[in-house]
Amino acid sequence: MKKYVFLLCIIILVCIMGLYGYNELIANKTVADMALDSTNTVVTGIWDSENISNYKYLAIPDATTKVLSNSGWECMFAKVTGVGEGAFQGNIWIESVYIPINIVHIQKNAFSGCSSIKVVRYAGTEQQWKDIVIDTGNDVLKEVTIEYNATMPQSNDFN
Repeated sequence: MKKYVFLLCIIILVCIMGLYGYNELIANKTVADMALDSTNTVVTGIWDSENISNYKYLAIPDATTKVLSNSGWECMFAKVTGVGEGAFQGNIWIESVYIPINIVHIQKNAFSGCSSIKVVRYAGTEQQWKDIVIDTGNDVLKEVTIEYNATMPQSNDFN
């Protein structure tokens, strides 16, 4: 009987995850180990700073994403609304950035010195992009191609 109850619970969990559009991002060439501030609302950088040169793609998780890191921990990003001051400053390895629609503020110098960025993929529309408060020192976000209505990249997108 316990096996049937357990199986039923697993089926219900899978159905619920499907209903809410759960995405999983597995750290591959993608930066997934994000550091958050004490309120868990602002991305402040990358946990895996020792291996930062291994990553070419930055995908800031959206509100429906569960991130699995290489080390196996999980983190929900439902409250993330901003990118913190100097979060990725000086990162010359990142070539593309995915920014979800839940980001409403990119603080000063968050992407300053990120000279290899060639494209920004944004989950919302052009008008929604214009509504994001982007502080000074983020000129790269104005100089590169912006792709609108982008979807959250998955790890197999970079293989």
